Amino acid sequence: MTYRIAIGEVAHETNTFCPEPTSTKPFKAHQWLLGDEIVRVHGGNRTYVGGMLDKAAALGVTPVPAFTTMAYPSGTITAAAYDEILQTLLDAIERAMPVDAICLSLHGAGVAEGVDDLEGAILAAVRGRVGPEMPIAVALDLHGNITPTTRTGCSALISTRTRTVTSAARRASNSSAGCCGERSCP
Repeated sequence: MTYRIAIGEVAHETNTFCPEPTSTKPFKAHQWLLGDEIVRVHGGNRTYVGGMLDKAAALGVTPVPAFTTMAYPSGTITAAAYDEILQTLLDAIERAMPVDAICLSLHGAGVAEGVDDLEGAILAAVRGRVGPEMPIAVALDLHGNITPTTRTGCSALISTRTRTVTSAARRASNSSAGCCGERSCP
């Protein structure tokens, strides 16, 4: 059996000064993808998820696309939207099982009502679902916030070094490599 990596994404750059809260509507309008839809949209392109998919293929491992969603920068994510996004991600990871590792693209600057550390909370929930031994690699935006909860919720954190549009795919591919024990993080 080949090595299998679940791939997912939850990306939102929250502006807590914006008075309008963010529901799931902008996420679903911009990107709300499950399973093979992820490969169709991201395969071969220069996004975080595209880099993960490409590196998995280059390493000869099986990417298992789970769930990806993102919305343009906007106000604090509503509690109901956060709950739906998190549950959709957890359910998708559950359906992807068994996997040997998980690669996630998390922006690093997300906030939801009652959840100041969106990425840390997501990682804690994923870690709670898959256990302490599962490798979890995370790709973050250049200005993502790294909290103690984020650090302890994953095995590896990799961020872009330059503008996201120029290095996202290359840096995110390192998260796939890290899941496979390959050290390729120049």
